[in-house]
Amino acid sequence: MRENDKKKKPENARWNLLLILNVLKKYTSDEQPMSASDICRKVNQEFAGLVDEENAKVISTDTVKRTLDALVYDFFGKRQILDFEVHCVMKTKDGYTEYDYGDEQAKGYKKFYYYEGEFSTSEIRTLIDVIETHSYFSDEDVCGIVEKLIHLRPCTYRGRQYHDSARENRDEDSLLLMNIDYLSEIIENQNRARIEYCYYNEEKKLVTRPGYPKEVEPLTLMWGNGYYYMLAYNEKYGSIVNYRVDRIRDIRQRYLTFQES
Repeated sequence: MRENDKKKKPENARWNLLLILNVLKKYTSDEQPMSASDICRKVNQEFAGLVDEENAKVISTDTVKRTLDALVYDFFGKRQILDFEVHCVMKTKDGYTEYDYGDEQAKGYKKFYYYEGEFSTSEIRTLIDVIETHSYFSDEDVCGIVEKLIHLRPCTYRGRQYHDSARENRDEDSLLLMNIDYLSEIIENQNRARIEYCYYNEEKKLVTRPGYPKEVEPLTLMWGNGYYYMLAYNEKYGSIVNYRVDRIRDIRQRYLTFQES
């Protein structure tokens, strides 16, 4: 072995577990585990840039097997100390069952999958349906949220395509997500807010209501009747008033108003 290889090998070996876990998280689930050889193939495909020589392997199947067997077996009774679990299963006539490393008679073609207690496929499908059916999200908002939800499941998740049933009615000027972020910050800081509250005119454009902008005291955000609302204390009426968050614009914290004045 060349001297340079001796120096490189310990550094490359430190990557092994990280690369294997990356592939497990990205491609596997309890319904779709992968064999060590399949994991090895994926690692070599996706991280080929880590090796200098053409057609050289990033990792071998034997290394994948040893790494995963050590991870699953050594941590079998200590999984609670990690934020994730790697399971080893084998195929049976009734589906997959957990591989028992303590059983010397255990035989079967082992496969592995990654588990992190994330949303199930049905939960993600439901959340996507909720997001796409509300017209006050812009196309950009919908695509961004759906893509993030999909990434919570492995790439083998078949629900990657969705039908946007509210596309024709979308408000492409929607400020909903930006408003939620900013109002949450104001509420957390217990500040007042200067807002413009609007309505939709005949051309379906937001127009400022008479009497605005005005200062209000935001208390909380809540979901109701298919919309997001800000509950705020109105000094003029001495009561709590509901504002639809998607109809609010030009939000400013109270100290910004003082600076301007």
